[in-house]
Amino acid sequence: GEEKGDGAVVTGDTKDKHDEEEEDRHGGKEVVGYWEDGLAIYADGTREERKEEEPLDPNADSIAEEKRRSLMDMDEGGGFYFDTDGMWEEKFGPHTDSKPYGPMSVGADITFPASTHLFGLPEHASSTQLKGTTGVGSHYKEPYRLYNLDVFEYELDETMALYGEVPLIVSQSKTSGTVGVFWFNPTETFVDVENSNGASAKGTK
Repeated sequence: GEEKGDGAVVTGDTKDKHDEEEEDRHGGKEVVGYWEDGLAIYADGTREERKEEEPLDPNADSIAEEKRRSLMDMDEGGGFYFDTDGMWEEKFGPHTDSKPYGPMSVGADITFPASTHLFGLPEHASSTQLKGTTGVGSHYKEPYRLYNLDVFEYELDETMALYGEVPLIVSQSKTSGTVGVFWFNPTETFVDVENSNGASAKGTK
């Protein structure tokens, strides 16, 4: 305890509530890093498992769908209602990414006619030939993420971001030859690859 000038003794716990919650969450294991998805990496080589949280409300799915549809409904003032969660800041594990100027994004759809082979987007633990992330028969469920990270360990055959990012895609075709696209945008970008009649790449920040 700490003794004040009037002789009173003040005692206090040096651990705050956040530290106690973290210890309980990790079961006392030493955390040496975090995966891209915010799950912890432990000193013994194991990793934190994602917990499947059960919805408190049995009608949670229908409520979420109703909320999604409400985005398209007009409010009484004649404007649109928008969900503002994550618009001004986003939390990723212990980190908070603030957006002082609010939400902004830019996107583009790029199609490569008569081409079925796309290459590029280095710094991903996947094949050189880009595999589909959307559409029928897609190999991945998540888009390629372009973001600079310092990943201590990473999973193979995944679209998660690694140390750097090169936003370059090259298409090769017997009929149209070779063409490349360089996405000159310094911000975080997600790229979906779809193979329909021709290869298609969709980038969104």
